[in-house]
Amino acid sequence: MNPRKRCKILLINPRISGELRYGKFKEVGSYLPPYGLLSIAGVLERHGHILKIADADSKKGLPLAGLRQVITDFAPDIIGMTAYSIGRNHLLETAEHIKSFCPSLIVAGGPHVMTFPEDLAAHECFDLLAYGEGEYTMLDIADYYLGNKKLTEVNGIIFRENGVTVKTLPRAPIENLDELPFPAFHLLEDPGGYKPMQLLYKRLPVLTIISGRGCPNNCIFCNSIWGKKVRLNSPEYIISLIKEVTNKFGVREIMFYEDSFCIDKNRVNEICDLLIHEGLDISWSCSANVRTLDKPLLQKMKKAGSWLISIGIESGNDEVLGFIRKPSSTEETKKVCAWADEAGLKIRGFFMLGHPIDTAGTIRQTIDFFKSLPLFTINFTILQLLPGSKFRKIAHNYGDVNYDYSLGTGHPCGELSFVPKGLTSGYLKKMQRRGYREFFIRPVQIWRLIRSIDSWEDARKFYTLAMSFMRLYI
Repeated sequence: MNPRKRCKILLINPRISGELRYGKFKEVGSYLPPYGLLSIAGVLERHGHILKIADADSKKGLPLAGLRQVITDFAPDIIGMTAYSIGRNHLLETAEHIKSFCPSLIVAGGPHVMTFPEDLAAHECFDLLAYGEGEYTMLDIADYYLGNKKLTEVNGIIFRENGVTVKTLPRAPIENLDELPFPAFHLLEDPGGYKPMQLLYKRLPVLTIISGRGCPNNCIFCNSIWGKKVRLNSPEYIISLIKEVTNKFGVREIMFYEDSFCIDKNRVNEICDLLIHEGLDISWSCSANVRTLDKPLLQKMKKAGSWLISIGIESGNDEVLGFIRKPSSTEETKKVCAWADEAGLKIRGFFMLGHPIDTAGTIRQTIDFFKSLPLFTINFTILQLLPGSKFRKIAHNYGDVNYDYSLGTGHPCGELSFVPKGLTSGYLKKMQRRGYREFFIRPVQIWRLIRSIDSWEDARKFYTLAMSFMRLYI
């Protein structure tokens, strides 16, 4: 039995290069806090463990030499690392480097392990893999390190024993998210130093909050690692968390970062009522599905400080929307966008090209469709084979595929993971560039952006974005 009562635990967000994540948009991409690690750290600190977070994927980055120095100085008992499919190779490089000089117990978890739990099991640089929600799994792993548990008593892990890979029982999802402590933002080197891309924030400092897990929709291109069952933080928890980050870190804006913030309209109404009642000077943005929005709700959200809603629209062709099982239609989208615009809310539209049944005609329809809507900005990406998505399993029936994990980004700078029959990679990239040009280089859109400038920070970020846009697309 280990006489110690607590562990020193280092949680690492490995570096994923801007080129890999955003392609040519690397200079204006979003760099957000590692929320999953912050949530895990909050639970571990509550139970007395000593925590440190090393975010190698922040905009300024952290090279391997710098990470090595952090590890040497902190001397952790356990190292936890986030695994993203797009950054799988970077993760392996980092873990192998750490293993070469550090005796710590190395654990990997996160989206890639949750989607492909056995993929990393053969790599000896990892001692354990955590394949479900990480908060209580890491707590149990700390208990194992201290001699209070056997590995076989820890649910949700994979390990090797006598040359055999062992997978323990899955860990039950956390039903009541309010039981979790607030994410440990104080462990970040600079909580206010994170920024979404230029058009996605209004005031600094801005922090992301994930107030729910799970998505009930069945879009074939997507993979919600939290599953179909929706679990949500209560309005009271969310307001308390907002107060915490505004008081401690001077945060002036919140970016709700879950799949669909407005799934429960009653909850959103209660959150808005509490924000108004408390008189909090906070602006905020969120993502939503078209069918979760109505005119009164949009008006309430605006009154409560919301300024931007990101809506997954995906295509301007209803046949394509039906094929990808998107729960919306072009007519519903038009109506909701008009309501949001009338309420004074800005709208960011998510669109994709390269759907399995896309043609030159449907891609043209999509471009014409987003030009017809009162959108503040767009995200126009090329469909990729996301790990765990339904489409990844059937894509070979509809075109050419490449299953390389590193291709999981819609702003590619190289090869595509999927090209529909009848189209080419070069054509898709050309139409992506054309779509961005046609959307932004219009008098109505330029005027829409100019009218939104109400501070020197707005002017500065729009100038930076404009210069990047001109260099890339004109």
